[in-house]
Amino acid sequence: MEHIKHKKLKVIRCSGFGEAFENLKPGSIHDIINPPFNEDRTRGEWVMGVGEPVLLIEGEFKYVYK
Repeated sequence: MEHIKHKKLKVIRCSGFGEAFENLKPGSIHDIINPPFNEDRTRGEWVMGVGEPVLLIEGEFKYVYK
């Protein structure tokens, strides 16, 4: 299922750690991507981290309309 309502988000904070989360800095803007196979959006939104998709959970981002 393709995300229709919002296409981008802005990072407020990121509690994830490790190499995949290095590009998710407060204030950075990222495209929302489709969840990986067997994953969903019930806890947040998926964006591309460094080399792999990562999940930002509710409260770690806000939607933007760029």
